[in-house]
Amino acid sequence: MASSRKRWIVLPILVLVLAGIAAALLSRGALKVPLEALLRPQTLPETLAMGNGRLEATELDVATKMAARLAEVLVQEGDTV
Repeated sequence: MASSRKRWIVLPILVLVLAGIAAALLSRGALKVPLEALLRPQTLPETLAMGNGRLEATELDVATKMAARLAEVLVQEGDTV
């Protein structure tokens, strides 16, 4: 019975200490950089483009001057290229 009472006394004290440490770190800006990094959108290199929405295109027929066979297909439909 005494150990149960002791837990109920130690647990709130531990929570208050941890909250105080977190508040001190936040006030000094120690956690500011990682939090901003999580909230800031990720940027892509200039050579890549990304987006979502509707894509409209014009369909073209392409033909070669010489007949040939495709040796190997290296990508599948839906792959990022």
